[in-house]
Amino acid sequence: MNKEQAQKAIDYLNELLEADEDAISQVLDYGILCNNTLADHPTCQVRHPVLGDNDQCRVSALGVINGIFGTNENGRGWISVSYEQDEEGFKILCFNLNED
Repeated sequence: MNKEQAQKAIDYLNELLEADEDAISQVLDYGILCNNTLADHPTCQVRHPVLGDNDQCRVSALGVINGIFGTNENGRGWISVSYEQDEEGFKILCFNLNED
């Protein structure tokens, strides 16, 4: 996969976000516990444990989608998000092409 294909997916995700921002934010952010085999996959984007997270890795739908497109030169997924978080939770503002 490449940058141009990732941009098409970003355009699609932003279209869905415009249609129902709450639903898309919840679906794509919700992290499910995963094992180390998935966490070590070369392209799937997985959140690794942070202090207080009981040493559990988590994968979200966005991490799986990102894995389809591979990684950029820096080993990161092509699709990133701009978001805000408040007392009500996590809200995706837009999807972006991650070139760095």
